[in-house]
Amino acid sequence: MEALYQQSLAAGAIDFVADFAEPLATYVIGELLGVPPEDHAWFHTHAKQVVQGLDPEVALEKTDSSIVRSRIRFVRYFHQLAGQRRADPRDDVLTDLVVDDGRHCDADARISDAAGPDEVISSAVLLLTAGIAPIVDLLSCGLHELIRQSRSFERLAADPRIAPSVVEELLRLQPSVQCPVRKASTDVTIEGTDIARGSTVVAVLGAANRDPAVYADPDQINPDRRRAGGHLAFGMGPHFCLGAAVSRLLARAAFIALAHREPKHLVEDLDPVYRMNLMVRGLERLPVQWVAGKSQDSGLRMT
Repeated sequence: MEALYQQSLAAGAIDFVADFAEPLATYVIGELLGVPPEDHAWFHTHAKQVVQGLDPEVALEKTDSSIVRSRIRFVRYFHQLAGQRRADPRDDVLTDLVVDDGRHCDADARISDAAGPDEVISSAVLLLTAGIAPIVDLLSCGLHELIRQSRSFERLAADPRIAPSVVEELLRLQPSVQCPVRKASTDVTIEGTDIARGSTVVAVLGAANRDPAVYADPDQINPDRRRAGGHLAFGMGPHFCLGAAVSRLLARAAFIALAHREPKHLVEDLDPVYRMNLMVRGLERLPVQWVAGKSQDSGLRMT
């Protein structure tokens, strides 16, 4: 994190999405999966392509080109890396998938045997997509919200202890997944509306998270809100986001650090650019610049 900050400080003005949020998220997920440092640049390039494939419009435009090639390269890469972990286990998630050594369960409560080759690859790609995209969206959309509501940014700089509550409020206000689509498994009536089995249901989580019947002043960041964490930004039940824990942890550290650096819009009257995606909401670009003379060491490092 500190290295990215120093690079952006030298540049003066950056696109926060491409120059900070994406490389930070990719680095963290790569470390969790056990990607060696010498492969980080390669991993970042192709991870970005794979994550872009989550956008239906992008996927349709590049179905036979870069996204498909990146997916194939990832499959080959993780097959090779999984083989290395079987021969030489490390302290990473990929080792946990391929080596059944019982480190995470006792002898009487075995969770599962080591995953097969196809399961390893599908799990690695799932961790990649479920980890990187939510982190990038939370960091970029969250920063934009904090810039808009500068009083909360100032409170965070003065008292880093409120970071967990601030992050929950940002998740509530700016959920990455806005409109998940589900199929009704049985006939059901909700608030007087009959939904037949097999019907397609679109749950508008962004609206639910701003329900004025649940949240007073729903459009405002309120770190003192009693229902902090009661939002639906990560879904619920079996569909709960796999990357929720790492997204929360990284966002807390990043926003504490950024609150001390006071980023501002590069051009005050230039709105950020959002991706054209109905289901998954996120920023495509967020121009920011660092304010000279006000930065201080946050004590946070990503090594």
